[in-house]
Amino acid sequence: MDIIKGKENKPPRIVIYVTEGIGKSTFASQAESPIFIPTEDGVSNIEVDKFLIANTRGKVKECLRQLMNDKHEYKTVVIDTWDTMERQFITEIISKDRANSLNQACGGYGAGKGVLLEQTGEILFKALDVLRDIKGMTIIILAHSKVVSVNDPQNGAYDQFSLSCINDVTDQITSWADIVCFANTRMRVDDKTGMAKAIGGNGGERVLHTVGTPAYKAKNRYDMNPELPLNWNEFIKEMNK
Repeated sequence: MDIIKGKENKPPRIVIYVTEGIGKSTFASQAESPIFIPTEDGVSNIEVDKFLIANTRGKVKECLRQLMNDKHEYKTVVIDTWDTMERQFITEIISKDRANSLNQACGGYGAGKGVLLEQTGEILFKALDVLRDIKGMTIIILAHSKVVSVNDPQNGAYDQFSLSCINDVTDQITSWADIVCFANTRMRVDDKTGMAKAIGGNGGERVLHTVGTPAYKAKNRYDMNPELPLNWNEFIKEMNK
């Protein structure tokens, strides 16, 4: 029998999604020996190794192929950002089929979305998991956030922060990941004006949420504290406690 006993010490698969301007790329650049696969121009001012902007599916796959096949000393791969990459994939699917939308592509009836899920699954399971399992690399996926409506049979409808992706892709990513965190600025409502203001200096205290609530989607498999400062050293210390 092929049996593995006890805990496997594999590198984590981390997803960080954020509100605008929170410092997600700076956070990921503090990881061990990172290499970025930028799908948008967001890391040009950060002192970190990076590929040229991968603005097509073919370019993303080529970056991953090089990391899988070439000798290198990188310990972390960062996709920055996933939702921009998703939009690129969708554009290519629609253009190839000369359709007007993803729903109409590939014959319609949701077939276009099925192709997108196959393509994102290829990145997750056939590339990123190989880098993790064979190359021993930590995986970090960065994404922007959006607000979605959730219809909860027990608690009724409410709004929730989630990844700025198609819902089925979000489900695919969050199921795959070991850690999904939402990062934002801690806010308070001014009693006099009724306006929300950031708490703390330098634009406000930036917080990483590791456990899901009705307000945001999050999870972790490491029994981490529900809230952490947006600091890589604090994050990895909590993960390894």
